[in-house]
Amino acid sequence: MEKKITQTCPICGGAKLIYYTTCKDSFTSGEEFDLYQCEKCQFLQTTNIPSKDDLGKYYQSDAYISHSNTKKGLINKVYHTVREYMLNRKANLVEEYSNIKNGALLDVGTGIGLFPKKMIEKQWDVEAIETSADARSFAKDNFNITLHDENYWSTLLPESKDVITLWHVLEHIPELNAIWDRFHTILKQKGTLIIAVPNCSSFDAQYYHKDWAAFDVPRHLWHFTPESMKQIAKKHKFQVVKELTMPFDGFYISMISEKNRDSSFSFIKGFWIGLKGWIKSWKRQSESSSIIYILKKID
Repeated sequence: MEKKITQTCPICGGAKLIYYTTCKDSFTSGEEFDLYQCEKCQFLQTTNIPSKDDLGKYYQSDAYISHSNTKKGLINKVYHTVREYMLNRKANLVEEYSNIKNGALLDVGTGIGLFPKKMIEKQWDVEAIETSADARSFAKDNFNITLHDENYWSTLLPESKDVITLWHVLEHIPELNAIWDRFHTILKQKGTLIIAVPNCSSFDAQYYHKDWAAFDVPRHLWHFTPESMKQIAKKHKFQVVKELTMPFDGFYISMISEKNRDSSFSFIKGFWIGLKGWIKSWKRQSESSSIIYILKKID
């Protein structure tokens, strides 16, 4: 018998969720968390998650690279090798799709501050929000950049930002609809919203299923596809004007997925699956492990 629970879908408002799979937290706790899918719109979300106050402890691991900057292990060394390239690519995307060179940018969930550092070097007026006190301290100590906690939202003026960016952050935010409303309020009328998230309809997600590292429970609360991103964007008066792949993500996520499976030669096996996904994404962008969405306000 199909397992169902009564819980409201944040995108369509549907009241029934259908069991999808159970995933293990391989970074910190070893606990298991269920994924359920909206019966109406198919949006996938993590259930039985800890309270907002308790979620912080699930980020306390050297393996969580966006907060720790660790270089331990071969896979994390690969991550660092491609990171500078991706920082430059992100900066170029901001300027290309905003059509400005040094506007006002808000980076949400900035980690240790590498992207704000890059944009400050390019003469942008940058503010950044990060919930982790350790990450904020790292940015101040290493880059002399001040990151703000989530209370800073209340100080931001309406229509004050040219660009808002979230690089693998939206999937972490509990108040999904509320954060979209904030984007719409704070972004200028012709501003640009750039969101990068894992794609749970990708080749590697389907291949690894419950072992897919980008499910990353319980830190990832929401699991997006191109269709669900368009749905929630439209709900909050945004339009997706461009979708771009993140080709390196499939390699990294596949390597971590193999490691989580305790596979022998996880680096080689993960590289092979990442390569297959990359080739498939040439023909179908929806096969890409992660997707960058460029959005504009539509009112």
